[in-house]
Amino acid sequence: MTLQKIWLKYRVFQAVVFLGFGLLLTIALSLSFGAVPMSAAQLWQAFLHRGDAVNQTIFWELRLPRVAAALTVSAALGMSESLLQGLLRNCLADPFVLGISAGAGLVAITMLTLGIFQTWVPLAAWIGAILTSMLVYFLGKTKTGISVERLVLAGVAVSYLGAIQTTLLLLAEDSRLQAALNWLIGSLNGRGWSDLQVAAPSTRTNQTCRNSRQQISQQQPQIYRNYRSHWRTNPSQFGKNHRIETEFSGRCVGISRPNNAKIAAAWN
Repeated sequence: MTLQKIWLKYRVFQAVVFLGFGLLLTIALSLSFGAVPMSAAQLWQAFLHRGDAVNQTIFWELRLPRVAAALTVSAALGMSESLLQGLLRNCLADPFVLGISAGAGLVAITMLTLGIFQTWVPLAAWIGAILTSMLVYFLGKTKTGISVERLVLAGVAVSYLGAIQTTLLLLAEDSRLQAALNWLIGSLNGRGWSDLQVAAPSTRTNQTCRNSRQQISQQQPQIYRNYRSHWRTNPSQFGKNHRIETEFSGRCVGISRPNNAKIAAAWN
């Protein structure tokens, strides 16, 4: 058997091994590097709930939730694109080409820039995606059935709804503009285990991670948890509230002021 035949026979296995190794390497680098770099030994100790308590908090509360959220969302996006390509039998089909993302984004950006019903933005974006899909389906329908070519062309035409998004962003206030851009582009900043309850297909992983979080919180004083919550929701205020910093540094045993800056830098 020649080398070429061996390569063709096991190419799927080789691709899986190569991509799996790349994924593991990427996860390791994402967990190690940041505002507070961690060595392989420190990373392993934090994974086992050992060593420095600050490193454990950074690992379990900051970096690992973001990595898990990135993996979950990217897997969902890849699955949706694969389903569309298999359904339409067109390798160019995806939510962006078919205009589905444009419809969802238009509804979300409208609500965010106008400041109305912001709590319902995810549900409204989903409804916008459904309505856009129905519109594209109607435009791609013929007397004999669904034409894949017309469906793709209709999606490309509907995707120009993005021009309305640009107009709304130009007219929006600065405070609402940043929120709209974060929603439109996407961001992993500030993502925690609770966000996986929406994105993950199962809550079993969330329950395991929640138990790990409870184990860490039991090892820390109450003042530390209050301080951590305060700087997570208000990272820009670090260094401006001297009373909280003094109370934290004076009452938390084993955690000094440099570690306060270490935690705050990791959250930013």
